Amino acid sequence: MEHKIVLSGITVPVMTREQFARAIGVERGVVDGWCDRGYLPTIRIGKYSPVTLLLLVKPFATEAVQSSL
Repeated sequence: MEHKIVLSGITVPVMTREQFARAIGVERGVVDGWCDRGYLPTIRIGKYSPVTLLLLVKPFATEAVQSSL
């Protein structure tokens, strides 16, 4: 299940670390480690830091646009 956070009128798709771990089939601790090392983009919301899906796919979207030019 994906959540959406609204920041200043902008909707940001996010997933909890637990949801992301289940979605990709790894343990929650693995996702925590990736987030702590900066391998996965997160956004800080109070004491929570869910995985930000928009920032996760941004490099691939940028690459696809550049390769189509």
